[in-house]
This record gives sequence, structure tokens and C-alpha cells, in this order.
Amino acid sequence: MSHPSSPRFPHPEPPLDRADAIVVLGCRVLPDGSPSRALSRRLRLGARCYWNGLGSSLVVSGGRRWGEHREATVMRDELLALGIDGSAILTEEDSLTTRGNCRLVARLLRERGHRRVIVATCDWHFTRAARGFRRHGLEPVAPPASWQTTPLPSPWLWVRERASFVMDEVIAATGSERWG
Repeated sequence: MSHPSSPRFPHPEPPLDRADAIVVLGCRVLPDGSPSRALSRRLRLGARCYWNGLGSSLVVSGGRRWGEHREATVMRDELLALGIDGSAILTEEDSLTTRGNCRLVARLLRERGHRRVIVATCDWHFTRAARGFRRHGLEPVAPPASWQTTPLPSPWLWVRERASFVMDEVIAATGSERWG
């Protein structure tokens, strides 16, 4: 008997969900100005979604400075190096947190009449990011699961993500957007 993942039992690709835009969330930038492995995965995922016609524009979001390098600028440069047309890239470079990403990207996209977004981030981060985008009036969609290449995160990342999730809820309940 063949294993279900063998070539005899191919997994059909699900229909691809189209969106108005693809949002790539920022992540660590290395001291030399190159993207970290996690950021590179996010950028490749966003580019793949774009090349497959899943959105008409790419939004790079992240205002954190890593030394001399700002996330959104590094992300834009990487997408250009991957062959994405610069006119398709929108840049949000003021946010410092996931909450800020969601709030500022939502404002940017609503001005353009966009509502439905594919969120290119690490799979362990998607749930919190999607909740933030919904909170700000967007309809987040996950990229195709088979395109995700995130390695298993360390236990520390899971703990950090859960703590951030709780913090987001507290901030939403109090109406405070002081951070991010």
C-alpha cells in the first residue's frame, strides 16, 4: 500500500483565493541590510502570490530600524530584486508592531478601496495578524498552505506570540493604540 503523500496520491492544489492586495509583514533585518531568513520567506511568499495573480499590488509594512536599515525599505528593495514592478509595491514604513502594521496598512488600503488581503507572514504569526486586520476592517486571507515554508518555531516564539495575542486584546479593550 502506498503512503498517502506518494506520487500515486497527489494532493490537488486548492483553488487560489484572490485578494485586492498582498501584505508582507516586516521582520528582522540583518546588520548588513539583508533580510533575515524569516523575512526572506515572507517576501518570497508574497512575490509568489503576486506572480500567480492573487493580488494586483504588494504592500510592505514595517517601520522598525535595524541599525541603518528600515524594514519596509529593505523589503521593497528585495521585491524589486526579485523582479516585481515597482509600481505594484506600496510601502508602509511607520509601524513598529503587528498592531501598527494592521492599523496603518488598513488605512492605506481603504483609501484605495481595497478590503480583501492575503497576509504573507510566518504561519505561527498569521492568526494574530489576521485578527488585527479584521479589527481594522479588512478581510484577511491566508496564502495557500502548500506555499508556506516556515520551519517549526522555537517554544520561545510560541510563548511570545501568545503573550502578544493577550496584549493585543487588552489594548483593543482599552482603546489604547499607544504602542505601534
